[in-house]
Amino acid sequence: MRISLVLILMLGILAGCADSDTQAVEAEQEGKADWPTTCDSAVARLTAQLPQLEKENLAGMKRDDLILLHHGFGTGIRNEFGLWGGNLALAQSCSGKQNVDPDAVSMIITERLWDSLQ
Repeated sequence: MRISLVLILMLGILAGCADSDTQAVEAEQEGKADWPTTCDSAVARLTAQLPQLEKENLAGMKRDDLILLHHGFGTGIRNEFGLWGGNLALAQSCSGKQNVDPDAVSMIITERLWDSLQ
């Protein structure tokens, strides 16, 4: 039940930031994308955006349960940070590799955020 609440709340928080992949690509094309380029800056931005209660809920989750955040929270990360729109700098910063699946990068960011809240 607690995990469901966390998922619902996090999805709601990032829903405004994660409207669609199309919007992220359009923002990139218009030169308006404000994407973080390092894993640390992505974590810092999430830390600043999330309300304290959500940070506490995330910190209270088991690391193995973070995968449950893949669709709501993870989708918000992938869309807001341009991972589907070509933000290769962020992908490389988080993984140390050039060609990394955006799903994997969003999980790395989620795990690093969780680590920072411990």
